[in-house]
Amino acid sequence: MIKITYKRSGVEDYREFRNKEEFEDWLDRQKKIEEITIINKSES
Repeated sequence: MIKITYKRSGVEDYREFRNKEEFEDWLDRQKKIEEITIINKSES
């Protein structure tokens, strides 16, 4: 499980991903993200 907060257009949001692949797929589709913070990453 990967938990992140991210900021886009000055608005902070939160997401969870089941695995690294899901996170990377999402990340590839994002535009204009200013900042990403990984809160909790655990291999499962």
